[in-house]
Amino acid sequence: MKCPVPIRTPRRGFTLIELLVVIAIIAVLLALLLPAVQQAREAARRVQCTNNLKQLALALNNYEHFNGAYPMSMLDVPEYVMNSFSYIVPLLPQLEQQPLYNAFNFNLNQSMPQNTTIAGVNLGMIQCPSDPDAAIPVSVDSFFGGTVYTTQHNSYTCSGGTWYIHAIDPVRLGQQNGVFLRFMSARMADISDGTSQTIGLGERALGVFPAQDRWWYDWWTNGYFGDTIFTSLYPMFAIRRITDVSPDGLGNDPWGDDTSSMHPGGANFAFMDGSVHFIKDTIDTWLPDPVTGLPPG
Repeated sequence: MKCPVPIRTPRRGFTLIELLVVIAIIAVLLALLLPAVQQAREAARRVQCTNNLKQLALALNNYEHFNGAYPMSMLDVPEYVMNSFSYIVPLLPQLEQQPLYNAFNFNLNQSMPQNTTIAGVNLGMIQCPSDPDAAIPVSVDSFFGGTVYTTQHNSYTCSGGTWYIHAIDPVRLGQQNGVFLRFMSARMADISDGTSQTIGLGERALGVFPAQDRWWYDWWTNGYFGDTIFTSLYPMFAIRRITDVSPDGLGNDPWGDDTSSMHPGGANFAFMDGSVHFIKDTIDTWLPDPVTGLPPG
């Protein structure tokens, strides 16, 4: 007697419609998941940015402890003082960068050939990870004999207060009211509002500038306006509120003297007590003339 042979049912594959449905479901899930992943990455970058500012604030207080005063926003050195060393350079030993500090010649301007090779050193601790443009080096003119050199950017500018004048006139210099002064040093005892109520450092992002203008801003060794100093004379993200980018009657650059970031909704600021706070860009501030950048009145 022969055993019955089982009849095999042909294996059925996906139809085209079923395949399209599966692909559509996967696409929807990815669309829902991607913003969450991007938000998680931005949160991590913001935490790293906060840590960078904390390290800088700690270094500033250590510097004040050992030297009796905070570093100048721009060091007083010979040769073209309008383009002198930034606050970051004297702070390098407190950032565990003593060999880099020793390599500078402080008898010469930071744009002199003897110092320009150091400007090309990339310091990740002074760059916000949310602003990738800050890590891109740029070729600039040294102002001395047309020598071109490579410099790196920074993301953290020091506060020149509400009144910062880019001048060498003693009367105007005496009107400065920030923690970080041009050619002068402030002490902790000079902070009359208390260290927990006084901003020392704030972000400025290269990514907010038009691509063709980014090379001009935030050179880390340079204490000139638009590089390592900000003033609250201008509101946060002034580039969105002021149309004229030329320096105003005070010698300032409305776009380059403000604060900004690539974080959604505001920027990180380090206070002089070492704390770091995120300040929203909706904070109340005077609104300058949208063309000249000058404050009202």
